[in-house]
Amino acid sequence: MASSEYFRVKKVIEQVRALKKNKEFSQAREVLERSLEEYPGNNFLQASLADLYLRDNNPSKAESLADEILDRNPGDFRALTVKGDVFYQRRNYPQALEFYENALSQKEEKFLAGKLVKTYHRMEKYPEALSLCQRFLEKEPENAYIKKLRAQTYEKMGKDEQARKDYGEYLEKKGGEDQFAYKENIKLKLKGKPPEARVKELQNLLKFAQGEKKFHLLNLLGKELEGQKRYDEALEQYKKALEIEPGDSFVLKQAGFCLYRGGREDEALFYLEEAFKADPEDFYTRSALLSSYKKTGEIERGIEFFKGIIQKDPSQKKLWGVIRKLSKEVEDHDENNQ
Repeated sequence: MASSEYFRVKKVIEQVRALKKNKEFSQAREVLERSLEEYPGNNFLQASLADLYLRDNNPSKAESLADEILDRNPGDFRALTVKGDVFYQRRNYPQALEFYENALSQKEEKFLAGKLVKTYHRMEKYPEALSLCQRFLEKEPENAYIKKLRAQTYEKMGKDEQARKDYGEYLEKKGGEDQFAYKENIKLKLKGKPPEARVKELQNLLKFAQGEKKFHLLNLLGKELEGQKRYDEALEQYKKALEIEPGDSFVLKQAGFCLYRGGREDEALFYLEEAFKADPEDFYTRSALLSSYKKTGEIERGIEFFKGIIQKDPSQKKLWGVIRKLSKEVEDHDENNQ
């Protein structure tokens, strides 16, 4: 790469990072597409564009761009990471693990360690996740991010005291800014308390919470109430959370399940559809959608919805089986009415 191209591309990547940080993804994509017209086949630009396609729930396009890069340079750690992300999104965790490990062997980056740890957790390979954290901490014993990853691993392993210690040290170093770690730490503190005591404590914390902290606490309270089968109350918390983060797929899914389990399938459809768009591999959301379409008689809506998912991501071929099931419902209904 010529020096002039290098500095121009570097400037573009910095601009795109700023746009991503502000969640201005369509503008970021436009910048990258224009830059690729000027510098076709640039690995940095293509990998960044592939990442945007993943954020837009378009793994097929992301994978295609990553494959182009890997054809030119099989060891490109950014493209290997994108491939890992694609397989992770498709819940193919062994394949995701292979690409992440390959990427990490090219460049030992902390964000890659995070992706690997998350994948190990999905595969319930907790000793491997812990070992990776220890490896990074040997080089940087006070690295707060790796301590957070180790805390998550300890939590998964049921080692609550070690988890709380790592979360505590991490939050102290970060000044309590990481709301995810704050939420996990609260979860551990509430563990073992009676259900009503957990609800009251979360309600008290919410009185003084704002912004992202409030968002996480609302989700914790929603999950607590949902676990107690208090679906209407849980839904109220999830709706408040969606006012803070309108497109959050986890909250949309939980709101949909509260409505579905409360027998309000017609209202559940919107939330479940939005959640499924973000994660077409989610078997539980798909099952709830299928059941809701049948119970509400919205079969045609279901057929068109799943066709739209396949059109956006052709790798979702298994959804044709769901479409066939729904089409059979229509045929059976028509025969019964003849």
